[in-house]
Amino acid sequence: MFSSTVKIKHLHRISQLTSLIKFQCHRSIDELRKNIEPSVLPEEYGGTVPLAKLNENFKKYLLSKRDMLLALDRMEIVLGGGTSAEPAHGGKDIVDAGAVGSFRKLQID
Repeated sequence: MFSSTVKIKHLHRISQLTSLIKFQCHRSIDELRKNIEPSVLPEEYGGTVPLAKLNENFKKYLLSKRDMLLALDRMEIVLGGGTSAEPAHGGKDIVDAGAVGSFRKLQID
C-alpha cells in the first residue's frame, strides 16, 4: 500500500497542462471512424460493441481500481514549506475555495 499524504515541492508551469489535454472534434461519424478504432466505439457510432457493454466494462475497470481511487480521495496536498503548522497560502479556506495562486493566461488549443 502507499501513503495517502503527498507533499508537492515544485509546481510545473501551467503551459505543460495544455500539452496533456488534447480534444479532437470530428465533423461527421465517417471522420470519427477514420480516426478512432471501431472496437472502442459503441454500435450507435459505427463501432462493434453495444453501449451497454462498454458501460459494463468501464464499471468493472473502475471496481478493479476501487482501492486506488479511494486512496486518492483521502489524499492531502501540503502547500508551503512544511516547517510551520499554518500553510504558506494563508489557511485551509483558500484551498477549499479553489486553486491557490494566480493564473493570468490559460490557453487551450
